[in-house]
Amino acid sequence: MKKKPQVISAISNISKQRHVFYHFLKFLKPYWVHESVVFVLMILGTVSSLAFPYIMKIIIDDVFPNKDYELLIFILLLLLGITVGNIIISFCSNYLFTWIKNRVMMDIRSHLFDHLIQLPLSFYDRNKSGDIVYRMSNEVDRIQSFITSSALSLVHSLLTLLGLTVALCWLNWQLFLVSIIVIPFLALNIRYFQPKIRDITERGRKKGSEVMSYLIERFETVQLIQVYNAYNYENNRLCSQLNDLLNINMQNVTYSGAMRSISRFLTSLTPAIILGWGGHKVMLGVMSLGALVAFLQYLSRLFAPFRNLNRLYIALIRVSVSMKRVFEFLEIDVQKNIDGSAASPFSFKKEIAFTNLNFGYNGQPVLQDFSLRLEKGKKYALVGSSGCGKSSLVNVLCRFYESETGAITIDHTPITNIKLYELREHIGLVTQENQVFHDTIWNNIRYSKLESTPEEINRAIILTGLNGFIEKAEDGALTLIGDRGNTLSAGQRQRIAIARAILKDSDILILDEATSALDSESEGEIITNLQDLYEDKTLIVISHRLSTIQQVDEVICLDEGRIMERGPHEELLEKKGHYWRLFRKQLIA
Repeated sequence: MKKKPQVISAISNISKQRHVFYHFLKFLKPYWVHESVVFVLMILGTVSSLAFPYIMKIIIDDVFPNKDYELLIFILLLLLGITVGNIIISFCSNYLFTWIKNRVMMDIRSHLFDHLIQLPLSFYDRNKSGDIVYRMSNEVDRIQSFITSSALSLVHSLLTLLGLTVALCWLNWQLFLVSIIVIPFLALNIRYFQPKIRDITERGRKKGSEVMSYLIERFETVQLIQVYNAYNYENNRLCSQLNDLLNINMQNVTYSGAMRSISRFLTSLTPAIILGWGGHKVMLGVMSLGALVAFLQYLSRLFAPFRNLNRLYIALIRVSVSMKRVFEFLEIDVQKNIDGSAASPFSFKKEIAFTNLNFGYNGQPVLQDFSLRLEKGKKYALVGSSGCGKSSLVNVLCRFYESETGAITIDHTPITNIKLYELREHIGLVTQENQVFHDTIWNNIRYSKLESTPEEINRAIILTGLNGFIEKAEDGALTLIGDRGNTLSAGQRQRIAIARAILKDSDILILDEATSALDSESEGEIITNLQDLYEDKTLIVISHRLSTIQQVDEVICLDEGRIMERGPHEELLEKKGHYWRLFRKQLIA
């Protein structure tokens, strides 16, 4: 007999939730000793807090009828000791729990960040930056909020429930059985609302990610919004998304509120039933008044943990969605063959070879059966129209993306066999985007080689012509450059990026449109300096400005992912082929 789709879905959801919490438990494992101490303290606190109703039974049944003042004084002193002990236990458990919570959240954040920055660029192509930021900030914050407000309460409620069950059974097991009649109805209530709350919570989180992505994209393109006076259009779009989010949140509140209200109604029926039946037993003389009072006090406490667990269960459903969205990222493989199998440390001595390489983006081929050899110590220029595969070669060489077929080798060793860290240590890369941080000029340059000396940094500054700008800056090299370097010109950002690559002093330097924001004279000076500096190293220049690449040893002209021709600049011009047409077209322009 086939299982119903609903049953299969329920089993699948349970399995996923277990997997999510198993992931979370791995972060708790290193602190099991501290957690054990907290657990023991909570047991002591629960036991001591459950003593008061039974002490009331003794006072009603033994102290008052017998006018036993000595026992009364002893009980009062005992209560004082229990109160002081409870305060100490509560302080110690809360202090230790807070330490554990902060350590665990720090581990999750640092582990998630470390994992995300190692993921291949294809991950960032598939995922919106807003969704990544939302999960790392908002979803992790929700996990922290749950641990702060609910985790300790959850354990305390379970321990209290266990202790109360034992106490009620011991006082009168028949009354206890009557008092738990409502539990199956509470379970049905939870079972009905749980999938609805979980699904609506997931929808809310996804919509929240969409709103975050929308805001980030709009703030990054605010100039475009202003120049086209699109204020009302963008505001209306945002309001529409926020309205959708509001409706989802209100649905969540409706389901959660209904679940809590039904639970509250069910738990309020039991005390009245127990009072009637228990009062009857007292009047018959089969139960003492003190026992009934103690039972009712324990019973009043019994449903508080139930209601609390009901509330916590809703919180648990919601936080499981946050955990799932966070741990989804942690389950993505960092990169294939990250450790490699080649001897370490790896050294580059002879050549880089691309052999029968095929590569593309989203099923669209860019490089087709591509083969090329680059010798160490030579200077190369990759030229061609946009989309011909120049930057794609850089991406697969640096292993930002993996090629579909074919091989890339360095000194006959496949780059997939080289440790990824060591491979990238041999490569310096400067792209057209010129990524810089909101930090000082000095720290932005030093980023490629943190152990560098001031002399090495100053040398890189001079070689890129940054010294003139730095001398005029108010704080010199310690000048803050603003978010994404917005206080600098595009040319200044490019010089910083090139200086950073020079400082790294790698065997291979790749300039991917790295000087496009500089004038021809400045670009020529930097290229000349780099050629002298990289005399025994490999320099690869990608540029649309053909006038600046005439000094390289070899020009490689690409078109539609294939090599059309290659050779020295003058030789290619004499052939009057593909390169000559590109060069002539640019001169006319």
